[in-house]
Amino acid sequence: MSQPDVHQTFLAAIESAYQVLDNHFDDLYAACHSGEEKSQLRNLHAAARDAYWRGVATRLCDDNSVVRAVYDDLNRANQELRDSLRDLQHLSAVIVLATQAVRLAASLVTLATVG
Repeated sequence: MSQPDVHQTFLAAIESAYQVLDNHFDDLYAACHSGEEKSQLRNLHAAARDAYWRGVATRLCDDNSVVRAVYDDLNRANQELRDSLRDLQHLSAVIVLATQAVRLAASLVTLATVG
């Protein structure tokens, strides 16, 4: 893959993690049962936003095997997160999946960034 293609591919996965949280934030927030869950959700949303904008501002072009594995894991986590939104009765599971997706998105930005 050429460098611009890699950047767009990686950025799309990072953006997906952010958009899932951003698009469903109100529903997720309403489903929170405690102040701790609300705080955790706000922090995850902010971290996902920050990872996305950091990805926009950098060159995500390092396409080594570790980066590719993180990218693949992020795609799986994003899909699991989207699937989990069907049942907000299990909000704690949604938060765990969101945490995983945000961590992977931030890791992808860090590992794929080229000087």
